Amino acid sequence: MRALAPALVVLALAAHGWGLALVRVPLINWYDEGVYHASAVRAAEGDRPYRDYFVAHPPGVVWFNALWVRLGLDLVGIRAVYWGLGVLYLVLLARFLVAVQRPDEGDRSRAAAVAWLGAVFVAASPLIQMQTTQVLTHLPALILTLLGFSELVRRGGPFPLRAGLWVAAASAFRVQAAFSVPALMAYVLLASGWRSGSRASVWLALGAGAGAAAFHGAMAATHENYWRCVIEFHNTRPVSGVSLRAATLLKVLEEPQAVLGLVGASCLVLSNRPAVRGLAGFSLVSLALTVCASRFIGEGYFIPGWPYLLGCGALLLGETREPGTGARHLFAAAVCIAALQAVALVPTLNFRLARLAPAEREFIARLRATEGKRC
Repeated sequence: MRALAPALVVLALAAHGWGLALVRVPLINWYDEGVYHASAVRAAEGDRPYRDYFVAHPPGVVWFNALWVRLGLDLVGIRAVYWGLGVLYLVLLARFLVAVQRPDEGDRSRAAAVAWLGAVFVAASPLIQMQTTQVLTHLPALILTLLGFSELVRRGGPFPLRAGLWVAAASAFRVQAAFSVPALMAYVLLASGWRSGSRASVWLALGAGAGAAAFHGAMAATHENYWRCVIEFHNTRPVSGVSLRAATLLKVLEEPQAVLGLVGASCLVLSNRPAVRGLAGFSLVSLALTVCASRFIGEGYFIPGWPYLLGCGALLLGETREPGTGARHLFAAAVCIAALQAVALVPTLNFRLARLAPAEREFIARLRATEGKRC
């Protein structure tokens, strides 16, 4: 088992590295990546979002990407930055999964192997790879939310107020990061018990609510159209019906590690290990909130809780206690799932189609020509 963790580290980085093939593809998504990148270019040139042009999300992604534009990076360069953030996220996630297992001194090798198995599952997920190879909003929010979650599993903790502030910071990139708060409450209730968990939940909600109110309140006070662009725009989207919600859930569950994660979370919610039980509860509540509480649903709306659901699959496989066969089973599962997802990614590498896409400057020029007047 001791040699398994380094092998899984290599496999996780290899699965993540497969996404580098997508970074240089010049195909631009008009509705997501292209709009975010064009917004960053305009901000770098001195235009103000929400006043001079429409932005449907909080300003975190605009400010972050505009920084790289000012440093001279084009779209491919910023994609490479996001790919690097993906590596950082995998490392942080593996450390988090080790902390969740609370290993004894002699059990650290097993805990590290299970944690990096979870990282392999996440790195091989098309949902996550899409975020690490395009300039989108989810990845920065994922990192900030993970930092908040880590405050709840830290030794000597939990530290719910700090966790809430990290979630508030994540909402500067995506307002939907607030959906993590009820799921994090489920974690502390299952991991700490009703009395301690209730108290921690109050501090968690206070940190998230106060931090988000301070940031978004300041933005609304200084940007006349902020509320209309960031909140009211999304409230005008059509409400997704039951059939679309069910179909979207089935679509994301096509990932083999997602099915394993769903089974794992359902089993581990009864675990006698408090942090593992809490993580399973977080994953199930996050999944339920996405399906039932989102006004409009799409595959990307599952992303905030997705890495933790996949991590539950790794934790379930790690429950085996046979020293030799356990290591072989873990590594075989990692290789099989990484290979399956690599094959699934091949159709997206359609370079022939990519050559038909507009170049970056041409795209931004077209977008400016077709957008309306000021907000």
